[in-house]
Amino acid sequence: MKEHHIKEYDDTLPPLLPDAFREILERVAGALEELLDGETDVARRQELALTLEDARSLSRYFPIPDGSSPGKFLQRVTFLVEQNIGNAAYSVDDLAPAIGLSRSSLYRHLYLTTGLTPSLFIRQARLQRAARLLRETSSRISEVAEQVGFNGLKYFNRHFKEVFGVTPSVYRKKGGRTGEER
Repeated sequence: MKEHHIKEYDDTLPPLLPDAFREILERVAGALEELLDGETDVARRQELALTLEDARSLSRYFPIPDGSSPGKFLQRVTFLVEQNIGNAAYSVDDLAPAIGLSRSSLYRHLYLTTGLTPSLFIRQARLQRAARLLRETSSRISEVAEQVGFNGLKYFNRHFKEVFGVTPSVYRKKGGRTGEER
């Protein structure tokens, strides 16, 4: 029979596990309990029982520390990105140590919290600020792109259109409304 066990993670890992992940674990545990109740084969019951035990124990390997939450984590990340939004060189390599995580831990925590990779999160923040500047200022589009950390206008235009569905100039002409808004 296979030996089931979950490798414990280093206690120094800054833990963050969103409630959604805990809910998924609870659902998996529930499904495993149902399978276990209906199983008659002894070896299979033992295997399911070990798997159920592993599923239930996962959350203790990634507890949310006292006073910490996905919301506070996201606020801190957002604050740091906003503070460096005009720095075109600001990247995940700068954000991870500033937040106190390795690149891979930052990736995991941010992806679980937002569904975005750290690079996409930074780009989204830049584009959101650019949209606000286009609505609220009369700065040239190239100046706005530079103010939010984009080095090239072509790159800025392409990503702006991906997110908002229109080019920056059309966005400004429509008063900040995208093609989908009426």
